[in-house]
Formats: sequence, C-alpha cells, structure tokens
Amino acid sequence: MDSKKPRHLHMQRHLKLLIWKSYLQRQRRWPILVIEALFAGVFFVTSVFIAKPVFLTPITDAPGPPLTGDAILSSLQNSTILGYAPNTNPYDKVMTRAASLLRIEVVAGSSESDLNNLLYNRSQGSPLNNSVIWVIWKTSDYNIWKFSIKSSERARLEIQSDGKLSPEQHLSTGFLGVQLAVSQAILEHSSATTPKFDLSLVAMPVSPLMLQPVVKRALAGILLCFTVALLPPVLEIEALVVTESVSQFKVR
Repeated sequence: MDSKKPRHLHMQRHLKLLIWKSYLQRQRRWPILVIEALFAGVFFVTSVFIAKPVFLTPITDAPGPPLTGDAILSSLQNSTILGYAPNTNPYDKVMTRAASLLRIEVVAGSSESDLNNLLYNRSQGSPLNNSVIWVIWKTSDYNIWKFSIKSSERARLEIQSDGKLSPEQHLSTGFLGVQLAVSQAILEHSSATTPKFDLSLVAMPVSPLMLQPVVKRALAGILLCFTVALLPPVLEIEALVVTESVSQFKVR
C-alpha cells in the first residue's frame, strides 16, 4: 500500500492541474465557453421536454391481480427437463411429490455430473431447445433442508404468455414454479399433518407508460441528450491531456 500511495498522490495532483489549466483556458476563450454552455443548455432543456410525459404519469394505485400458487406451479413449460441429485431417500420422495405438483416427469442422477452426462446422452450431442433445471440437494442437518436450483438461461426467462406485455410476467417463470413445488414438498414431508397454506405473488405497481415502446425510446433520447451535452467539455479536457502528454515527450 505504501508503494502505491505516492503514485496515487501524483495522479491526484496531475488531475487537479489539468482541471486548473482547463479553467484558465476557458477564461481566455470565453466565447467558446459561452457556446458550450448554450449547446449543453439546449440539450438539457430538450431532455426535460422528452422526460415530461414519463415522469408526470402517476403510478397505478392498485397492482394487478395476485398470482396464486396454482398459477405459479402451472407456469412451468411441459417441455422443461427437470432433474435432481442425488437420487436417494428422502430426496426421491420429495422430488416425486414436487413432480406431481408440477405435472412433469423428472430425471434423477447420483450427482450433478451424472445429470449432465444424462442430458448429453439424451441430446446426442445436438443443441437443446428445452429449458433445463437441476435441483441439487445438499446435506441436511438438524432437519434443515438445503438445496440449490441451477438452470439454463432459457429457464430463467421462459414464461407462459399469451403474447401481451404485463408487469407481472417475471412472476410467471417456470423457475419459480420449481422452487415453490420443492418447498411445498419439503413441508409436506417434514410435517406430521398436511400443512395448509396459500401463496400469492403481487408485483410492485408500475406506470403503464413503462410498457410502451414510446417511453423506452424517450428514455434512450434523454440519455443521448445528456451524453451529447457533456461531450464538448470532455473532448476539450481530453485534448488538453493529449497536448500535455506530447509536450512531456518533447521535453524528454
């Protein structure tokens, strides 16, 4: 740390010097400074007019209807490949119950590597278009169940949808259905009596404008205006850095 401190201080002094030189340079060339300020002001005002319909739209008072547990369980695609490891009790019983809740068949392996080999043999080396989800169980201590869910990218994004945009779409992924089914199967296996509970998910209220392509283009336009507005001073400082570097090389 001590060896890096002098270099850090040197860079800090160099940056302060560049900012001071840039300030003096702008004092000498005040017409250019006025033009840069007007240029930036035009784009900042433009961004305000672009942002006005976005930020002045009130958020909906009530969110959409809650997504029930049955709807979450049914969100898993029938073509999804679901597997678990290790294939020993009590994990076999839990996953059998989870499979019945999801209405899907499961594959089992002694380890995650075994599941990957089964998947490779099943695909015969060709790319898979199915979502893949593995449930990997870990050693349970003191009746604490531990497992991890590993999935392909498609499984985290694939949803049951009718083609319409909705702010609750991320709640309809099959990945959540697997998590709910396994958790419910663990509760039923560990409890002496059949547990009675109901789960529902509700998304945070979202402005309806955020689902419109026009708003997405407006946000992109706002970012573009800010970038262009700050571009001239940044380019001038970069030019000053290059000039300073060239002059140092000439001195050497």
